[in-house]
Amino acid sequence: MKSKKILLAAAICGVLAFTIGFSLNNNTLALDTDKKEKLEKLKKESLSEQEKWERLPKAKTAEEQLKIDEQGKKVKEIGIAVGELEKELAPVDLKAKLEDDILSLRRVMETKGYYKTMTDDPKYGAAYAKAAEILEKKKETLAQIEKDLRENKKSIEQLAKEYAELEKIQEFILP
Repeated sequence: MKSKKILLAAAICGVLAFTIGFSLNNNTLALDTDKKEKLEKLKKESLSEQEKWERLPKAKTAEEQLKIDEQGKKVKEIGIAVGELEKELAPVDLKAKLEDDILSLRRVMETKGYYKTMTDDPKYGAAYAKAAEILEKKKETLAQIEKDLRENKKSIEQLAKEYAELEKIQEFILP
């Protein structure tokens, strides 16, 4: 008799947990659907307002300029709202962003390889030599960040912080 009561109580708890979980999941899906619909409406409104703004004639008076500025502000506010909703619906993948940032910085640093060739410059040769040295150190640090990312040695947040610090370093500084 006791085992039947325990079994019945466990079954009721299981059904209750399933029902609660199912309703929460449906609630979340409904909220996402509402947000997606709102996002689509905002995008359409944004395009409409952008077209209105672009069709406005050039201002000849201060009042006309004020009208143009107000329309521009409206377009900007709607654009911000669209961006926030998009971010909410599809959060940024920090790892993918960091990988893209690393690739971009590597390409930028490749274009600065000319520092080594400019060390003979009579006026700024020393600055170019120092810049080439700093650039090499940045390349090594970037390679280490990339390696740590690939091997999951550090958290994405820590690597992003290291990347941000690396990005701040300027190579070429005029004396």
